[in-house]
Amino acid sequence: REDGRGASIWDTYAGADTVGMPGADCAYCCKQAPCTSRISEAEQGATGNVACDHYHMWRTDVALMRSMGLQSYRFSIAWSRLVPTGKLRDGVNEKGQRFYNDLIDGLLEAGVP
Repeated sequence: REDGRGASIWDTYAGADTVGMPGADCAYCCKQAPCTSRISEAEQGATGNVACDHYHMWRTDVALMRSMGLQSYRFSIAWSRLVPTGKLRDGVNEKGQRFYNDLIDGLLEAGVP
């Protein structure tokens, strides 16, 4: 949701509130947003809504990688952050593009290609 990110399959799995998010369409899953969390996990407080918060913590993460001497880092791109509606013709999210550019630049500066 933050910075224009669109809804993703992870949001559906985690039971996040996708109401009003670009690309939110519950027609294929629960039929009505927000999707309900997986009950057994939600009862234990394990919704997965935030996870490791790499979006906000990437600078700290890169500093840790550098201090550990990592030689490489493999990450995946959240396409819902770059193309919020899932349709390229609707445009690219500039804040999402900036995030990945900054992350990649930070990794290269830290010597973690």
